[in-house]
Amino acid sequence: MEFAALLEAILVFLETYAVELGAGAALLAIVETVFSPFRRGMAKLRGPEKVELVNPPEPVKTEPQPVVLREDAPTEPILKMTLAQFEAKQRLLHDQITAELQTAHDEERNRLQARLDAINERLREPEKALEEAQKRIADLEDRLDREANELGGEKVEEAKNALAELDYSKAEALFEEVRARAQLHVDQAARAEFGLGEIAEARVEWAKAAEHYRRAVGLAPSLDAFFKAQHFTVLSGDYATALPLSERYVELAEELGTEQEQSLAFDRHASLLKSMGRYDEAEPLFRQALEIDKTTIGESHPDYATGLNNLALLLKDMGRYDEAEPLFRQALEIDKTTIGETHPDYATRLNNLASLLKNVGRYDEAEPLYRQALEIRKAALGETHPDYAQSLNNLAVLYYDMKRYADAEPLMAEALRIFEATLPPEHPSIAASRRDLELIRAKLAEME
Repeated sequence: MEFAALLEAILVFLETYAVELGAGAALLAIVETVFSPFRRGMAKLRGPEKVELVNPPEPVKTEPQPVVLREDAPTEPILKMTLAQFEAKQRLLHDQITAELQTAHDEERNRLQARLDAINERLREPEKALEEAQKRIADLEDRLDREANELGGEKVEEAKNALAELDYSKAEALFEEVRARAQLHVDQAARAEFGLGEIAEARVEWAKAAEHYRRAVGLAPSLDAFFKAQHFTVLSGDYATALPLSERYVELAEELGTEQEQSLAFDRHASLLKSMGRYDEAEPLFRQALEIDKTTIGESHPDYATGLNNLALLLKDMGRYDEAEPLFRQALEIDKTTIGETHPDYATRLNNLASLLKNVGRYDEAEPLYRQALEIRKAALGETHPDYAQSLNNLAVLYYDMKRYADAEPLMAEALRIFEATLPPEHPSIAASRRDLELIRAKLAEME
């Protein structure tokens, strides 16, 4: 039995290393032939070998997975990557995107094709593409370092390590976090600027109010902020600054606003164009705003009266008095029954109708309207408000046209004093009042 075991070991050895033994493989054949009967006999003596029964593994059921585009990690970080490594990576991406294109839908195909075009562009100029990629990564790492105090050094390092392998996902998440935090501060600043604008407005500091409202628009654009910024910039007489602001206001209202908000934006923009003498552009906007108001709030609403008044002002400035007068009177009647005869807006309607009557030489009808508007504004706004000064100015101009220079002079002088105290130095009302005061005083000098 010992001889048989030894023989069995020799045969196993020869079988295992037959290839390495080369020429000795022939000996294996001879030995196998001679001694195989002995092997079978020994197997009978030992009995059958034990076989461990193992249940066959259950096949794992998996859902078919879509092809996922993956930028395999390069052998070197991007900042140390060779040109050959960069090109190899781009070719790998090219192949992955091409494979994905085969099963993509139309919208996805467009996105993938755009990526493929970018990869092809990189492969056409790989040196330039690698330089741009390295510069981009270095810039991103620098920007992340600046946020380390807020985000935490560990998170920043993880994102930078991922960037080195061209994995932008961690950096993207951190920048989105920074943006969300910063937006909170931006919104707070915008609210503060709007509040400062309201304070300046209450103090009748129109130029300062306009500046704060414009800052609010720059920080967090909204229709309310645009309205205030445009309105007070116009009141400040800065038409050049107001124009692009007003145009953006209209665009935003058309994009996001209700019909009423669009009407207001059209009206405000048209008023600016009128002030700039661009009458042909202003008229269709005024009429469009008025039509919206007519169908939304109705013809008895104070805002509809405002639209009538503004269109009438334009027609008056264009010399179309017969068209303007009935609109002024209609607006006046609406305000009389809605906001009352002591409201500043009612005073505005009186003032505008009086101005038309003055222009057509109906002085006796104009004077009591001017005086009534002056008294309403004095009671409602006070004697330091620019609108009160405007009423003084208007009555003084009427007296000048009536050759009542002595009555006109103190009114115009007081109007100028208020304008200079409340309006920016470059405001057109200041220049106009100075000129008119000089004319009045010249006429008084001629009479002496």
